Amino acid sequence: MHTPESAYITTTDLAGLLPAAFVVEALDDDGDGIPEAAAAVCVAASNEVDAYLESRYVVPVPRETAPALVMAAVVLLAVDLCYSRRGMAEGNPYKDKIKAIRARLEAVKAGKETLDMTTRQTADAAPIQVLTQPAEAVSRCRTNLF
Repeated sequence: MHTPESAYITTTDLAGLLPAAFVVEALDDDGDGIPEAAAAVCVAASNEVDAYLESRYVVPVPRETAPALVMAAVVLLAVDLCYSRRGMAEGNPYKDKIKAIRARLEAVKAGKETLDMTTRQTADAAPIQVLTQPAEAVSRCRTNLF
């Protein structure tokens, strides 16, 4: 079970999918402009993903090495919770993606899909190389010696 400190995400991770004002409105239970339910939503989404994984993997997965599928699933499930809390579950523009991510999590649970839990899997996971020497101009011209 996750705690607010161990949840895979924070509400800042929702920023790419939800406007900040929507997040506050969805998670502010007493109308004071402070999203009191933010930690609970992040924990609930993290726990839901772990429920799919726990029969095959040790959970919780360290955030630093959590596969991209895990992170994407937690974010989408938190978005789903935000729409549900706001009473807009049917109007959720991400409902097809959420359905698809739950199907993938079911596939992981059933052993039809596996996760590499040793490194973060992202589309842009290519290693970065830092050049430590100055650039040089090299002439590619040949001098005719005939």
